Amino acid sequence: MPDNLGIVISYDVLFGFWSGSAIGIAPVCVSQVCEIQDYGKRVGTTWTLVSFRTIIALALAGPIQ
Repeated sequence: MPDNLGIVISYDVLFGFWSGSAIGIAPVCVSQVCEIQDYGKRVGTTWTLVSFRTIIALALAGPIQ
């Protein structure tokens, strides 16, 4: 952990902007490649796949750290 509080705050602010836009852009991208009738199905499938990937990534990152 850095001793400089300014660096930590700057990182948090930048990460907040990045993560918010990354989460917000996913449904927009899905809407560009599917029909409106299938939108709910496709977004649900997308977030389900993301959740599995996240669980696996967190399980692998624990021993690495």
